[in-house]
Amino acid sequence: MSEQVVIKKKEFDEKPEDETRFDKKKNVAIQVSLIGIMAAMGIGGSYALSFLPNVEILITTIFITSFLFGIPIGCAIATVSSLIYHSFNPWGVAPLPTLIILTLLYVVIAIIGGLTKILYKKYSKIDFEYSKWTIYRFAVIGVSLTLFFDFIGALTIFFYTGQAIDLSVLITTYIMQVPFTLIHVACNLCLFAFVAPIVIQRTYNFMMENEIT
Repeated sequence: MSEQVVIKKKEFDEKPEDETRFDKKKNVAIQVSLIGIMAAMGIGGSYALSFLPNVEILITTIFITSFLFGIPIGCAIATVSSLIYHSFNPWGVAPLPTLIILTLLYVVIAIIGGLTKILYKKYSKIDFEYSKWTIYRFAVIGVSLTLFFDFIGALTIFFYTGQAIDLSVLITTYIMQVPFTLIHVACNLCLFAFVAPIVIQRTYNFMMENEIT
């Protein structure tokens, strides 16, 4: 009789472990799906908008992915997205040095996205809160990242032309790039201020409803 009780108790104790194991697998599967959606959205969206000069959503989606899922995953998505998009770009394949620089820039953006989440949680004591201050902060971050990306990215012109880096050429390049940079900044300002917070909030809500950690 005692052996039956022990067996039943053992089966009862093992059941929660099985359920926990299943929940963990489910959480991983859903997280992988969400990450895949973000990567596909960034690459596909940028391809779809490639006919518009300096309009892309890779910076935004990489930032969001890293904010939601952490720096390692964000950096991985940044690397894969950059290699795919710039290797099969409708405007032409990027030379290897340019591809490396652009990929590193996207990785930096991913790191900043993850750090933003850490700082946000540290000082606000919550993971995320959609508010006018969030919109303002994200707008500033979006503009800063875009200017940083375009400022460093302009150096890649020398890899296309094969010229040595010359200050006068660089200044001319920056001046000629101003209209395109303004378009890029305006686009990412809107994406970071109004799209990114909503995507993050709804993803958090979805993850909480499904008890995804």
